[in-house]
Amino acid sequence: MYLLEAKIDIRVIQTLLEHIKLETTALYAQMATNDCMRSSVRLMP
Repeated sequence: MYLLEAKIDIRVIQTLLEHIKLETTALYAQMATNDCMRSSVRLMP
């Protein structure tokens, strides 16, 4: 998630994504981070 990498506050991200609960945004961020990590591992020789 590029916004987290840019050190954007998670509450700002919550507002941008129009999530009512912060937990939803946190879950989304965790899933996006996990996807990035899996992609990185696949690209390694």
